[in-house]
Amino acid sequence: MTTDVEKFGTRNWGMIADLDKCTGCQACVLACQAENNIPINTQDRVERARSISWIRVERYWEGDFPDTKARFIPIMCQHCENAPCEPVCPVYASYHNSEGLNVQVYNRCVGTRYCANACPYIVRFFNYWDPVWPESLRNHLNPDVTIRSRGIMEKCSFCIQRINRTSRKAKSEGRELEDGEIQTACSAACGTHGIVFGDLNDPESRVSKLKNHKRAFTLLEQFGTEPNVIYLAKIDPNMRVGDLNTNEEDAIRKVIVDLQLLIEGELRTENIKNVKRLQDIGSYRGLRHRKSLPVRGQRTKTNSRTKRGRKQTVGLGKKAAV
Repeated sequence: MTTDVEKFGTRNWGMIADLDKCTGCQACVLACQAENNIPINTQDRVERARSISWIRVERYWEGDFPDTKARFIPIMCQHCENAPCEPVCPVYASYHNSEGLNVQVYNRCVGTRYCANACPYIVRFFNYWDPVWPESLRNHLNPDVTIRSRGIMEKCSFCIQRINRTSRKAKSEGRELEDGEIQTACSAACGTHGIVFGDLNDPESRVSKLKNHKRAFTLLEQFGTEPNVIYLAKIDPNMRVGDLNTNEEDAIRKVIVDLQLLIEGELRTENIKNVKRLQDIGSYRGLRHRKSLPVRGQRTKTNSRTKRGRKQTVGLGKKAAV
């Protein structure tokens, strides 16, 4: 009988995000952008809902004014064990490797975007343009990370280049990897140590111990994706010590359910906003296209003196009819 370790390999990388420590500082977002050569999100790309961000920090308001609380949650690729993005890819560009990572093969991707439609977390992005950086930033690009070209999908990779580099170093030194030796860009940049990365197959690792915490939950559990990213629910500072001792599990379960409802509602709202933006852009482009068409009372003919049969508009009004 094969064990889980023998089935999935010797490693199963996972991440813990403690929402009680997240301050919404966006340091993880900036670190991820710099580490993984993510294109700059200019204003026109944001307005067209074409921005790319492998990790984003969502903000939620809890309660009614003036008794409101701001809550933050970082959302990245969940590296699901039962990932819905993998079976829909017709060219096997998205697959699950032996170390529990949801891998994206860039030179195999043909840009069908099926994986983005299947992902419920909105963490897969399509390159509509070739990435361009200013001259002053080109020397800052990471040589260990491939620059994605136009027409392919990309997403969080758990900084696989750091995993491979540190694993090779440990192998060359003839030793095993230590817990916490591998750090992703987001976990290394977190000022409050709210993001922890490690091996879920190691029972002594921090991520394995935090995974079984009473505050642990995963996003959109009803979909059965079994993510490798586990969240720890935020602690309510107004809860009394006596309540924690007697009704701790019920209180934490209520916090988790409330937070999941907020997240699910925000994801649905974000989808609606993106659709609305695309509709507005489509209407604007359609208006521009209609303006370029001949108006009523005009016809289009080919001028024999123009090259390659280019068309010109000739008016048929009283002044034009000579």
